[in-house]
Amino acid sequence: MTFSSLEGNKHYRAFVHRIQNFIDQMVECGLDKYIELPIIAVMGDTSSGKSALLSNIAEIKLPSAHMLTTHCPIMIKMKMSDSWSAKISVKLRKATAAKHGSKSGFTSINMRKHNWCKIQQSIAQAQEYILNTTGKQVARDVVDVEIHAPNCDDLTLIDLPGIVRLTGKGESESLSPQIQALINDYLNNDCCVILARHPANVDFHNSQIMQDAKKVDPHTQRTLPVITKPDLINKGAEGGVMELLLGKKTDRFD
Repeated sequence: MTFSSLEGNKHYRAFVHRIQNFIDQMVECGLDKYIELPIIAVMGDTSSGKSALLSNIAEIKLPSAHMLTTHCPIMIKMKMSDSWSAKISVKLRKATAAKHGSKSGFTSINMRKHNWCKIQQSIAQAQEYILNTTGKQVARDVVDVEIHAPNCDDLTLIDLPGIVRLTGKGESESLSPQIQALINDYLNNDCCVILARHPANVDFHNSQIMQDAKKVDPHTQRTLPVITKPDLINKGAEGGVMELLLGKKTDRFD
């Protein structure tokens, strides 16, 4: 029996489901504070196609706008299920809980298929609660999103704020270094798989996340580049994007 067969695929999914449940239980017990658990973090520049990528994977819409919309990690835990359900909650870090109370004051929000379209709004509410509680522009506390749906794979992804190089009018100059510090926490975790977003209409030489990933993972053993926004490829640049996909433009990622 192989995983390419229908029966093999069923056994493989069951195996992954058990492993994912085991990891989730370890996180729930707080063991992730003492041992490094495997995670997949989505990183890249702001407005690099992150929302579309995650929406297609998780079948939910994340907060999106013309400005920075992710200000803290959003953990999306997907589970295959015959029915549709979702739960949005907040996980405060130990330091935050000690300062503002041991338990989160945010009431978990439960969703069913009939109000699936409100998940985006609920995630935004959870994030706003974290920012108001911590008084920070960028927080390390986590918005926890559990998704159960028929087309979901058993997979957990962490969405991080997009990299910001310059701040605009009315924005704190500390915004960019705060985001970079948060991203560095995950980059430097040897158990973290780096899902590096790169828009197809941007020269990879200008990719900050590719550069950062190569510093911590020079042999690309845990870096997975993802090309986004293929519809925006400039005319005549298709060949260059294809070479990037085939690994012909770099000495790694091949």
